[in-house]
Amino acid sequence: LSNDDSESVTKLPMVGHIFFNDDKDKTPTPVLDKPNSPATEPYRGLRNKLNLMTKGKEKPVIAVTSTEPGEGKSYTAFNVASSFALTKKKTIILDLDLRNSRFKQVLNLETDLGVVDYIMGEATCEEMICKTKHPFLDIITAGPIPPNPGEMLTDKKLGELLAALKQKYEVIILDTAPIGYVTDLFQITDQIDATLYVVRHGKTNKNFLQNAL
Repeated sequence: LSNDDSESVTKLPMVGHIFFNDDKDKTPTPVLDKPNSPATEPYRGLRNKLNLMTKGKEKPVIAVTSTEPGEGKSYTAFNVASSFALTKKKTIILDLDLRNSRFKQVLNLETDLGVVDYIMGEATCEEMICKTKHPFLDIITAGPIPPNPGEMLTDKKLGELLAALKQKYEVIILDTAPIGYVTDLFQITDQIDATLYVVRHGKTNKNFLQNAL
């Protein structure tokens, strides 16, 4: 999928371009590790566009999704969240990709608790929150893979969790499941103020994207 292909598929605005990071010492968290490097500039641009898109929302909830796994959705979610944190906005990432969570593994987080445990009544909000290397950025992982992830997201406790997080944080970033595969995101659209849809050059299938949109 090229940029022209994307624009031929949808009239939705293209809010930013992230160049592939082929640095031999590349990290999954470049915005936090090298905040003044050229690699972080596109995320500042995305942050500014999202500020405009959510203008008037005091504590915006921003979802990040894609068509299929491997397109850079979670990578984008973390680094956009990091960019907000660098402006000293208290930010949290909520991992709602309940089928294929990557954050615990990629970030080496020492936790066994996550969103699924909260919905099942087996963890409190405070028990789930993990600190990151930046004081203004926290994360809540998905937790154990449930047998019914789609139904989990319709539980009223998810709404309660978002309400509780808005008491503590200024920006909430949701990393959601790819909507080309499953419809999990549609369960919570009424709670979302803006959505970033990630497409990847040479990876995203044009027909899959068209069907998902």
